[in-house]
Amino acid sequence: MSLPTMQFNRREYRLGCLPRAISVPGDGLFKVYGEEPGTPPLRTWEEINKAQTDLSAHFRWHTIDQSSQGSCCGSGGCQAVMGLREILGLDRIVLAQSSLYGPGNGGRDQGMPIDTCLQILKTQGALSVDVIDQYDWQGYWRKTWPDEWQVKAKRVRVLEWRDCPTLQHALSAVCDGYPVLYGSKGHAVVRIANDKDKNSWRADWGEFGDGIGLWATRKEMERDIPDYGAWAACSVTDPSGDGDIVIPRTAA
Repeated sequence: MSLPTMQFNRREYRLGCLPRAISVPGDGLFKVYGEEPGTPPLRTWEEINKAQTDLSAHFRWHTIDQSSQGSCCGSGGCQAVMGLREILGLDRIVLAQSSLYGPGNGGRDQGMPIDTCLQILKTQGALSVDVIDQYDWQGYWRKTWPDEWQVKAKRVRVLEWRDCPTLQHALSAVCDGYPVLYGSKGHAVVRIANDKDKNSWRADWGEFGDGIGLWATRKEMERDIPDYGAWAACSVTDPSGDGDIVIPRTAA
């Protein structure tokens, strides 16, 4: 399968976000945001429009570059985890997109669905660039990743992703302080404010600097979320412990 591409700053990026694998929101590993105990109810549109939540400060310290690979879901998944860790005051760890893209792409650089990526983040976890190279997804299939990589990956997991089946769900989650990984126009990015996304096309992308800009308008998100999906990252394990300590994000 040949993935579509887009040009930015004389570089060609592959749009590798595939339609969601789990077609019905709430099925599988993910509950719907706002419909489970422990999560706030959905905000009204009036509340969303008035909200001043902006998570940009937690996402500026590092921008993953997916380069020529169709790994935007892996890149976005890593960015969401890194940003959530920053929000929670945990140590900074640069995660390798390859640790998610390798297990999820079927052995070919052909993209992946976001929810497949998030299932990997929930069960397997992610590796830092100190363990594997940012782009070595093929090492998973060649079995050349370091010994005990599975043990190290389990220390960095997001155990609670909440499905956001509509634009209102997604923006409610962001307003509550949760980064939302979503797909639009064949690409996966992290929504971090009403009108800001964290992208994986180097730090020089975006009108707000540090890889932060507006990838999709509300109209585009409303159109594309039913196909590609959107999920809020709500809790992360603490790798300074044994990997099983869940650190929840308390909504604003």
